[in-house]
Amino acid sequence: MALRYYQEEAIKANTGMVDGGQSPLTIMATGTGKTVVIAKAIAWLKKQDMRTLVIAHRGLLLDQIHKSVMDWAGLSPAREQGNEYARWNSDVILATPQTLKGARLERKPHGAIDAVIIDECHRAVTPSMMDIYEHFDQPLKLGFTATADRPDGINLSEVFDKIAYQYSLARGVRDGYLSKIVGRKVTNMQIDLSALRIKMGDYADGDLGDVMEQNMHPIAHNVIKECDGRKKVLLFLPTVDSSEHLARFLNEMGESADFVSGRRKDNGDVFAKFRSGEIKYLCSCQLVVEGYNEPGIDTIVMLRPTLSRIVYSQAIGRGTRIAPGKDFCLLIEFTYNSNKHKLVSAYELMGDAVSERVVESAEAQAGEGDVDFLAALEAAASSQYDISTILARSIPEDFTFKSFNPLDIGDLVKVDLDSEADVWFQGRQLKGGVTPKQQELLGRYMIETSGMDKAHASKLIGGLMDKKLFPLKGYASPNTMRYLQSLYPGRSFPPDMTSAAASMLINSIKEEQSA
Repeated sequence: MALRYYQEEAIKANTGMVDGGQSPLTIMATGTGKTVVIAKAIAWLKKQDMRTLVIAHRGLLLDQIHKSVMDWAGLSPAREQGNEYARWNSDVILATPQTLKGARLERKPHGAIDAVIIDECHRAVTPSMMDIYEHFDQPLKLGFTATADRPDGINLSEVFDKIAYQYSLARGVRDGYLSKIVGRKVTNMQIDLSALRIKMGDYADGDLGDVMEQNMHPIAHNVIKECDGRKKVLLFLPTVDSSEHLARFLNEMGESADFVSGRRKDNGDVFAKFRSGEIKYLCSCQLVVEGYNEPGIDTIVMLRPTLSRIVYSQAIGRGTRIAPGKDFCLLIEFTYNSNKHKLVSAYELMGDAVSERVVESAEAQAGEGDVDFLAALEAAASSQYDISTILARSIPEDFTFKSFNPLDIGDLVKVDLDSEADVWFQGRQLKGGVTPKQQELLGRYMIETSGMDKAHASKLIGGLMDKKLFPLKGYASPNTMRYLQSLYPGRSFPPDMTSAAASMLINSIKEEQSA
């Protein structure tokens, strides 16, 4: 079996950091073979005579890791879960944090583990996980997740030194390893969320469930209408009751539907019927958000609006695996009144590599009908970074131009200034306001620096240098201005433009024209 190129890169990045005594964090989109990377990392750790503990909070996830370790590393892991007890001189041990705690944890030898691998490591900073690290004398940690966000805002840097590798949803779709996602919005009804409570950064499930129950009949009718011609439809709802009730409504309307939940003992039978096509609709709340793999799912109906990227990405990830005859995954969402709260959207998940303004632009430009999220983002990014668009935003027609907005110049040189900047220089993190030297340098390009900090200024200067847009001194010559005008007829440039600013625009226009 051959590794994909990004899996090889991820393994190399992880082993390199561990070899240097650091704890790496790896972010890989759902469906891109994260457990294979985990297995190969375990094989490498074994060669270094390092004993590994693998932690996942669900037995189903441990089952998948166990199989990958057998297939890709040629090792047979021991297991510490429920009534299973591992021999703690084993090379690889799989466990859940629910089992490995309290007296059971205290009985384990302190020096038994050299490295801990945490799957779905956005949970890596919980008190139970911290107890595990402490008990085993703070071994190296390797974290793997589809999203590093946490609803409580706790930073994963408390556990991991830095991100070793990222492979995003958008890259997976572009590379053909993940299914294209096409969005469809139900607009003939609006579900009101404005009065709902927020708990730990998201809507309370019980409140959401009540709202869905109140709208169940029109929801069911719209689901049937929008899913006409689809084969395998997975629906996410807030509660077990709402999942059960929607499945019942769909069946009463002549469809084939069922639900799964922790209350049922026959979930395996339901999954088998869904896999075989005996039922078309499968309703669930939490049971299938992690570890459930059914590549044939061609439609996701998101009836659990959320403020959490983790919840949203886990749900969408159930439909992104590729399968024969599956051209794309259809994502059906309803229209919500969320008042001041911003619901997570597929644009955000697909837009990790672009600025927030590109995401907002793509959302604003979305019309009626189906939307290919990645194509929409690429079109918005093309417009955002287009030199003509930037000039139109930056230089007004009435000669009131004084300086460039740094965000626009960031777009010009493909540097994201929207997000927080984590910049280091000579071993020190850059903090504080922009320095006089940075102000003078950016001033040569006529870039406004008020409100900037040292880190963002450093990023922008680095972007300009990478593009070979050097900080020339003085004002642009008349010949330079005439040449600039010839490259962009119809735009009125200010007469006191600096040499650095004019050169920046000329080189950017020429680069775009030659692209």
